Amino acid sequence: MQTRHGEFILNPSMYGEFSELRAKAAPMMEQIFEVDRCLLSEFLRHQIIHCDSMSLRRSFLMDTGGCWEHLRFAEDHDFCFRIADRARKVMFRFYPVAALNFSPHESVARSIDEMDRLLYGIMALNHVEAVLEDIDLIAMARANRSWKLWELSELVRATKNKGAARRLVWESFFVKPSVSGLVRCFRVL
Repeated sequence: MQTRHGEFILNPSMYGEFSELRAKAAPMMEQIFEVDRCLLSEFLRHQIIHCDSMSLRRSFLMDTGGCWEHLRFAEDHDFCFRIADRARKVMFRFYPVAALNFSPHESVARSIDEMDRLLYGIMALNHVEAVLEDIDLIAMARANRSWKLWELSELVRATKNKGAARRLVWESFFVKPSVSGLVRCFRVL
C-alpha cells in the first residue's frame, strides 16, 4: 500500500522495504513472496497489516469471524493478528495495489485523538492475546501492547500526570520485560 496526499506519493510502500518479508520468492510469481510465520510475527511487533492491503478468500474471512465489531477503532489490529494465526500460508506482494489518502478529509480515524487510538489498540491486543493459538504471535501481541503502553505513558507524561505515566510505563515493562523497558521505567521515577 502507498501513502499519498492527493496525487503526491508520500511513501511508495506503507510497509517500507521489509526485506525480511521478501526472503523467499514464491515460485513463478513476480515480486510475490512467501512469508515465514516467525518473520510475520516479528513484523507485527510494532505494526499491523492494514486491512486495505489484504487479499483473502471469502471463506477464510468468514471462518475468522471478520473484524471484531466491539471496537470503534483499531479493529484491524485485532484482525491482522487473527488472520496471521489462522493462515496456512501468507504471501507478500512488494508492489502496492492500494493507496491510502493522507490528504485532509473527514474520516472516523481522524476523529479519534491519540490517547483513544492507543487505548483502542491496547484493547484490541488484549482481545488478540485471549483468542490466538500461535505462541509467537501471542508474544508479539504482548510486545506490541507493551509498546503501546509505553507510548501512552509518554503521552500522559506530557500532560504532567506523572503518577499515571509511572504506572503505565511499569505496566509496559511487566507486560514484556526488557532491559530497554527497565531503563524507561527508571527514567520516569
